[in-house]
Amino acid sequence: MKKVVVREDYPVVNTTCGKVRGLEIDDVMVFRGVPYARAERFMAPVKPEAWDDVRDCYVWGNACPVGDIMRSGIFCMHRQWEQDEDCLNLNVWTTSINSDARRPVMFWIHGGGYANGSSIEEYGMEGDRLAATDQVVVVSINHRLNYLGYLDLTGYGEEFADSANAGMLDILAALKWVRENIASFGGDPDNITLFGQSGGGGKIMTLMQMPAADGLYHKAIIQSGIMLMNDRLRNGKEHAEAVVSELGLSRDTIDQIKTVPYRELYEAGMRAAARDGIFIMDAFGPHPDGINVYDDYATAGFRKEVKDIPVMVGSCIGEMSAFSMHGQVRPPFGRTELEQYRPEEKTAFLKRYFGDHADEIMHLMQEAYPEIDPMYAPLIDTGIRRKTLEYVGARAEAADAPVFNYLMTYRVPFMEGKLSWHGADIPMVFGSVDRSEILSTGGEEAHALSRTMMNAFIAFACTGDPSAEDLPWPSYSTEHRNTMLFDNVSRSAKDHDTELIDAIRNAKLIKDFFD
Repeated sequence: MKKVVVREDYPVVNTTCGKVRGLEIDDVMVFRGVPYARAERFMAPVKPEAWDDVRDCYVWGNACPVGDIMRSGIFCMHRQWEQDEDCLNLNVWTTSINSDARRPVMFWIHGGGYANGSSIEEYGMEGDRLAATDQVVVVSINHRLNYLGYLDLTGYGEEFADSANAGMLDILAALKWVRENIASFGGDPDNITLFGQSGGGGKIMTLMQMPAADGLYHKAIIQSGIMLMNDRLRNGKEHAEAVVSELGLSRDTIDQIKTVPYRELYEAGMRAAARDGIFIMDAFGPHPDGINVYDDYATAGFRKEVKDIPVMVGSCIGEMSAFSMHGQVRPPFGRTELEQYRPEEKTAFLKRYFGDHADEIMHLMQEAYPEIDPMYAPLIDTGIRRKTLEYVGARAEAADAPVFNYLMTYRVPFMEGKLSWHGADIPMVFGSVDRSEILSTGGEEAHALSRTMMNAFIAFACTGDPSAEDLPWPSYSTEHRNTMLFDNVSRSAKDHDTELIDAIRNAKLIKDFFD
C-alpha cells in the first residue's frame, strides 16, 4: 500500500512565481503540472503570472495538442492525457526540499519527434524511482509541438519572429525556471544533466546549438536521438505558406491564424504536406536562423561553447524491429528454428534476407554478438546505430570533454525473444521495468540490468563519468571505439559491430522482415 502524505504546510515549496504544494508518495515528493512559462500562439514564452495562494500541484498538467492520438502497442503503452495549448508545465520528483541538499538534476525531454508525445506519455517515464535513490532530482517537461511549436511564419512579419522555434524556446524557458527554482526542491542548479530519447535526444542536440542555452545545463545524454537538422524540412517558409493558403488566409488576414481552432490548423497542414509530398513527421523541427538556433554540428560543427560538455550517446540493438504501423511484429522465425536449426540451415534462412551476403553476415554476427543467434541479423538496427557512431566519432575528435557510447543488446524473453527496441531503454533507466509488461517478462535479469543502467546514468549525472566500480566504462575515442553493451552481462566492446553494420547495409535486405 502506498504511503501518501499531503498537508496544508507540507510538502510546500516557494518558487519565483508563488508557492506550490505537492504530494509525498512513498518518501518521494512529486510536484505535477507546475507552470514554468506561458505563451500566446506562435509567440515566444514569457514567465507565468504570479499567484498569491499556495498552488496545488497534484495533477499532471496539460499535454500539447497533437494531430492524432498515438497508437499504443504492446511494446509502447501510451497514457493519454488532457490536451490544451496551455501546456507549458513541468513535473519534479525529489526526496528533499532542503535548499542545502544540492543534488544533481536530471532534466528529461520526451520523444515523439517534434510532433507528438508528452512528459508522461509512457508509464515508464515517471521519475520517482530515480529520485528514490536519494542521489538526483528529476524534472520532466511539456512544451509546444508540431505546428504550434515549429511553423515558420517568419515571412509574415516581425510579430512571428519566434514561430519557427517556439517549441525549443519553451524548453529554454523550462531550463531557466530550473536554474531559478530547483535549489528549493533540493537540486543543484550548477549540475544539470539533459536526457531524452528519440525526439527528446534530437532536441538536446538542438539545445547544444542554441547560444541562449549555454550555462543552463552541464551534461547531456542522447538516447536513440541523433537527428540532424538537415534531415528535417529545409523549406519551412514555403511549407508555412502552403498551410496559410490551405486555411484560406493571406498576408492581409494572417492574424486570424492565431485563433484558428487547432484541429483546423493541423488538418490544413496535413493537406499541404500531402500535396507537396512531405512526410508529415518531417514537417516539424527546429529551423536554424542564426539567432535562436545555429545549424547542426554536421554543417556548422560543434560550437566552442559546448565542447566542454560531457556527452553520453546510445541506442538499442533492435530499434524499430518491434514495430510496424499496426503494432507488434513477430520475428521471422520460431523457437523451434532457433533451437534446432543446424548452421547450414541458418545460413539458408539468412539467404532469404541477404542473398549471397548471408555467409559473411552470419560470420560477422557470431564475432560481434556470440551470445545472439545469427538468425536475428535481419532485425539488427543499422540506421540509428550508424548515425550514432558517426556522431560520437565526430564528437570525440572535436570536443574537450569525454563522450561515452552505449548499445542496449538485451533480448527480452517474449515471442521467441525480442531484441531491445526503440524506447526499451526508457523503463530501464527510470527503474520502471515493472511498469512495462514486456520488459517484466525478463524477471530478475531485467531488474538487474535496470539497476546497472540506472547506476550508470546517475553516475554520469553526478560526475560526468558513467563508470561504476564493478563496471568500468572507457570513453569513446577515434583510436579506441569503445561501446558499453548493456545486457545480462554488460561489457565494454571495442569497435565490435562496424563491419557487421556495413555488411548488412551493403546487402540491402532482399526480403523485409515486416513481410
